[in-house]
Amino acid sequence: MATSTRVWRFLLGFVVMAIGSAIGIPVARYAERDDAPGGVVIAALIMIGGVVLAAWIIRPRPEDGVRN
Repeated sequence: MATSTRVWRFLLGFVVMAIGSAIGIPVARYAERDDAPGGVVIAALIMIGGVVLAAWIIRPRPEDGVRN
């Protein structure tokens, strides 16, 4: 059961990263073409946010009821 949960978390993390890239890359390309450096920063923040959110999703958590 735990392996199934890990697989689903990994897949969800991958999907979140893919969505962040799918949004961030076109925004960055458009901002570069339009010569807007602020747009590139926003695109980078979108992609970094996707990676951070995916890392938070897939990080291992302690089992329910077990405290360190």
